[in-house]
Amino acid sequence: MRFLTFLLQAIMWVPIRFLFEILLHFRVTGKENIKEFKRGVIFASNHMSELDPILLPACINPFSSMMPMFYVSRDKKAYEHLGIRSTLYGGKFFRLWGAYPVTIGLKNYEKSLVTHFS
Repeated sequence: MRFLTFLLQAIMWVPIRFLFEILLHFRVTGKENIKEFKRGVIFASNHMSELDPILLPACINPFSSMMPMFYVSRDKKAYEHLGIRSTLYGGKFFRLWGAYPVTIGLKNYEKSLVTHFS
């Protein structure tokens, strides 16, 4: 699964980065601050939009040691109220993109993040 996630994020990097730069005048600053980190980096996004899981990998070279990126997301049931968008959210595509479901409301990180321990 890790290789498929890397492959998808690397393939999608080119069109996503192109669209962001052309349409949104997207620029990344501060990459020099993470050059010394090789692995095990946590990027904590403030989740300004639904584009965060797409935007974060677009900021980093797809062949960086920090790739692929993995995410915490809710399970598929949490997205049922979104109508047609729920077909993407929380399902196989989310998982392939690098999202792992977390169980919320348990007040116990070990139980909540059981899908992340491998």
